[in-house]
Amino acid sequence: YAKYKLLNDPKNYDTKAKRIVTLTRTETATSNKDVVSAEVTLPDYAEMKFTIKTTAANQSFSVPFATANPTPAKLAIVWGGNESSLAKGSNAATNELSSITDNTRKHTYASAGTYQIRILSLETDATKKQIPEFNFSQYPTVTGRSKSSQSSGNYSRNENGEKLISMDSSVLNSGETDLYGMFYGTANLASVDGDLLKNYPNATNARNMFYCPSSNQNVALKTIPGTLFKYNTKLTSVQQAFGRCTALQSIPSGLLDNNTNLEEVGWLFTSCTSLKEVPQGLFAKNLKVNSFRMTFGNCSSLKLNKYIFINDDSEKATRFKNVTKVIRFDNMFQEVGNS
Repeated sequence: YAKYKLLNDPKNYDTKAKRIVTLTRTETATSNKDVVSAEVTLPDYAEMKFTIKTTAANQSFSVPFATANPTPAKLAIVWGGNESSLAKGSNAATNELSSITDNTRKHTYASAGTYQIRILSLETDATKKQIPEFNFSQYPTVTGRSKSSQSSGNYSRNENGEKLISMDSSVLNSGETDLYGMFYGTANLASVDGDLLKNYPNATNARNMFYCPSSNQNVALKTIPGTLFKYNTKLTSVQQAFGRCTALQSIPSGLLDNNTNLEEVGWLFTSCTSLKEVPQGLFAKNLKVNSFRMTFGNCSSLKLNKYIFINDDSEKATRFKNVTKVIRFDNMFQEVGNS
């Protein structure tokens, strides 16, 4: 007789239900061991991926999860590279995280390098909660003002978030509708997946989404995908979402076309000092907006487009015809083109 132990290591998983895994056989009588491979059917899972970069040995990174006990679904964190593949506190038999604590969301990397982190959730239905809240401004510590006081408080440097260099997939669903500061302070974030927010159709707030404090501005994000807000039709605020993204050079056409419920876009691109152009009709479909304050303030390289609010001259007479309340435009173009 012999006992078999399944080494159910998520770093070997792919997206197929059948996977090649390693089995260790231990003979009961002699304790001799041998290793064989087998194809087995394992539970399917949903996955999100992002890449971080450490610059010195023994640097730590924390996945910006809210603490949770229990987790919304069974999870595993694959830390990437040649590091130990599973999060601390994982169930040794199943490789599952039963809770998120300061310890289980944190990993120390022995060597400097680039690591793709994978979050696996056994909840495959993206309409249900798959992960705890994922937010760089709030976890593991509040750096970009708390969500409960978004209009007051200090903006602090986010050294944990500065290790993020790319978002390589959609963010799994946490059920949150307030996405305030989701990627706040990620000063080295250079690319984001076009479907990044696909699993958040009920989101209402994207304020400070990629905003960086003056102490360490984003110098990496040069472009943003045109589909970034495609699925978020209930958004009412994108205030300061790209503030101080100083490498951003252009805005994709149609970025806000699906966001017809927007009310606040103030400071949206403030201090984007490399921004050179704005697409025609950027705000043509955002008829409910009541504040454009400082939208392009301090965009010193920007050349204005006279069709920011309309697609063509035929819409001039009707664009603001049915306005029933004051719309703020103060300092919308402050110091634009003043390089």
